[in-house]
Amino acid sequence: MKHVAIIPARGGSKRVPRKNLAPIGDKPMIAHVIQAALTSNLFEQVVVSSDDDEILLVSQQAGALPYRRPAALADDMTHVGPVVEDAIASLNIQADSVCLLFATAVLLQARHLHQALELLQDPQVASVLSITEFDAPIQRAYEMHDSGEIQMALPEYFNWRSQDLPKRYRDAGMFSWWKTSTTGQQRRGLLIPKTEAVDIDTPEDLLLARALFEFHAARRENP
Repeated sequence: MKHVAIIPARGGSKRVPRKNLAPIGDKPMIAHVIQAALTSNLFEQVVVSSDDDEILLVSQQAGALPYRRPAALADDMTHVGPVVEDAIASLNIQADSVCLLFATAVLLQARHLHQALELLQDPQVASVLSITEFDAPIQRAYEMHDSGEIQMALPEYFNWRSQDLPKRYRDAGMFSWWKTSTTGQQRRGLLIPKTEAVDIDTPEDLLLARALFEFHAARRENP
């Protein structure tokens, strides 16, 4: 089977400016994602779709195929779906599966991709999403009003013990991988440990990602 990875990487992020190029260890963040994809040896192509000259240059230097997306697909409101579809159509990509990799998945390792492909090879499976467990039971979440007053969003769970509540999961912000043609309909989740999944939306997330990256790098050097 032929697999292709596409990494959308817009240049105009606002909450964390230039986050796709934020330095992590010895290289820009997106270069780590490209390296993981290439190291896996699973993809015929690793494409970076961006509107930004520097991102395209860094991506090319890291070994990816840079593709300049149209300006109409580079604003704050554009979803990743049309970005991926544009890259596939414009580059005439023919593949059995497409893996959407997020440019901020700095903790991504080749082994995660191999584990995901193993799930995807099941004939009943149409797609695989990286997921991770919520840090705390979402059933015990609180709401805060403008006045500062708080109340449980789901008060029926007030007397439940945390360990008795069913686990819930979130998108790990690493990848979504799907077959381009399949009779299967299942969507599987690849469970990523919480210490290996950081969805970078805020400066605090970036600090945490850097700390976890250094932690895992030290473990690999001193197993």
